[in-house]
Amino acid sequence: MGIARYFIGLCAISQPAVADVGGDYNCYGVAPGWSLSVMDRAAIFTNPDPLAMDVMQDDFAQGSSKTRAMTLLGGQQSAVVVLKSGFCRIGHEAFSVGVTVLTQQEDTAHILEGCCAPKN
Repeated sequence: MGIARYFIGLCAISQPAVADVGGDYNCYGVAPGWSLSVMDRAAIFTNPDPLAMDVMQDDFAQGSSKTRAMTLLGGQQSAVVVLKSGFCRIGHEAFSVGVTVLTQQEDTAHILEGCCAPKN
């Protein structure tokens, strides 16, 4: 019984706290590798080349600050980004926010998943 309590306590310590999803974020994903940096009304989406995008819409889920959706537009590409508070892991690194990116590059649609960290 002592080992079980120790393991549960260790897991609780290593997981980041559930966070509100307001503010600026750096997001990352693998397979394929991509990144997204969101600051105020602008974003840089790299997949694989960096592209400056405007944040056209930025809203929280009704009655919650734990889920946020943004619409991005830049060049021939658009994206819908959904940030959701909750445990997320890439490799050995833990994050407090998960992200899903639905993007359209010319005629090809992609769904990307990853994790985000608040910008300092």
